[in-house]
This record gives sequence, C-alpha cells and structure tokens, in this order.
Amino acid sequence: MPRLFRTTRSGLVLAAASLIGLAASCKGNNSPAPVFGPSGSGGTLTASISANPSSGRAPLDVTFTSDVKGGTGAYFYQWAFGAAGTSTAPNPRVQFRSGGTYDVTLQVTAGDQTAAASPLSLHFDSDVILSCSIDPPEAIAPADIAFRADAQGGNASFAYRWDFGDGTSSTAASPNHTYATPGSYQQVLTVTSGGASAICSHVVTIYGTFRMNSCKANPVGGTTVQFHATPSFCLFNQCGYDWNFGGGGSGSGVPTARPLFTYSGPGTYTASLNASTNGGRLGAACSVTVTVP
Repeated sequence: MPRLFRTTRSGLVLAAASLIGLAASCKGNNSPAPVFGPSGSGGTLTASISANPSSGRAPLDVTFTSDVKGGTGAYFYQWAFGAAGTSTAPNPRVQFRSGGTYDVTLQVTAGDQTAAASPLSLHFDSDVILSCSIDPPEAIAPADIAFRADAQGGNASFAYRWDFGDGTSSTAASPNHTYATPGSYQQVLTVTSGGASAICSHVVTIYGTFRMNSCKANPVGGTTVQFHATPSFCLFNQCGYDWNFGGGGSGSGVPTARPLFTYSGPGTYTASLNASTNGGRLGAACSVTVTVP
C-alpha cells in the first residue's frame, strides 16, 4: 500500500492525488465522468442551451453550448440529440448526418439538484432519397393500379405530386389510380422536402381486348411449314398456345407462337390455334390454310 503522507509540501500534494486516484478507481465503468464547473454560490441550479448553427443542410456539424448556474459540487451533463445520439460533455460538437427535426435536451445534476434546460428544436435539410413502385406494372383495362413511394432525407416532411400520365394527378403518399383506356402511361412522382426534391418514374402498360392479330403459314421445304401467330398482347409476356395442324406429322416448339411442323404427306391443310393469356382467363382463336407439295 502506498504511503499517503510525507513531511514535505510536495509530498502532501502527492498524497492528495493518490486519494483522488483511489476514489476514482472505485467508480463503476458505467458512471458518467463528472465535469467540474464553477462551484457556484449555491442556490437553485439552472441550465440553458444554444446551438450554432441551428439550421442548414445535412450532413452538418453543430456546436452546443451550455450555460449552467447555481448548485454546488461537480456538474454532470446529459445531452440527448434524438437520432443523433447523446453526450456528457459540457459543450459537445455533434454531426447530424441526415435532414429532419431533432429535439435536443440537456439535464444537469449538481449535488442533490437536477435542472433541465428548455429543449431546442432543430430543423435540417438534406437530399431527398426516393424510390417508387407500381403494382401491377401492366394490366387489362379498366385497371386499378397501386402506387407507393419511399422517401427519406429532406427535412423528414414530404410533399408528394403524382402525375399518372393520363391527365390526372394525386398528392397522396400512396394513391391508387384506375386507368380506363388501353395505352402506355408515363407515371412521374415528384417529392419535395424543404429546399430539396427528387423524381421517380415508371411506365404503366394497360391492355384492351385480347385477340389474334394474325396467323401465318410459310412452307420452308418439303412438307415442313413454319407457323407464326401474333396475339395483341401477352400479359407479363405469358401466353398459352394450343395448335391443331389439321393433319398428321410431327413438330417442334408446338406450344409457342412460332411452331415448326412437318406433315406426313403433301396436301392442303387448315391449321387452327387457340391462344390465351392472363392465366388462361382470356382467349382468342385463328386459323390458316397452307398447301405443301
């Protein structure tokens, strides 16, 4: 055990330092480190705070200043900055990485008194980070389409402007819109927050009547024929094809729009097709006559 007292004045200083060190070693690791301010003249403990700057565009470094009066003994500081974290420093410097509104508070303890400063409400802008989605991106008229936006940044308060491409619009964050007429529509979303904005867009495809635009048959040599069907659309690029070639033979790619079929012998044949889309709920038919030598 170290000797705590000596006969010299410098020895007394060392003894006092040793006592302080022993006392410090007894504090728990989770205890905030005290910051010694003026001892004050006693009386009521008070605290106030200020920030510089108090507004701007994130990311932004802000210096906070505390003004503490009264009380006795060491001052313990406990700052809270909302999503930006906490601090136990008297005058901390904090970086606000994104825009939004932050409520800043300070609580100071001295002896058996605790004082809370009037909170600050800080507003910061930042770039708007925006994504949007449509569900479904293609459908059959009349079609009800759900539009959804995911906006972040700015000052955390957003204004929405949807233009649906058919002359109508909405200011809702997540609207639904019905397209009555077939066509391709450019949807544009503009989101504004403070002095920042962002744009997101998609194309919505609306189909009308499902039909067969054409059925063709071209002999390609011998008794082999290349068939080609063109439907008006295939919802999500999915169509089903059921061919009857009107005669015996063999083919390849039969359940497609362009099958290749070789007849067993020459003759004139009428091939027919039943096509479908939207999971088989919509159908159309066509036929074509071909003569092979």
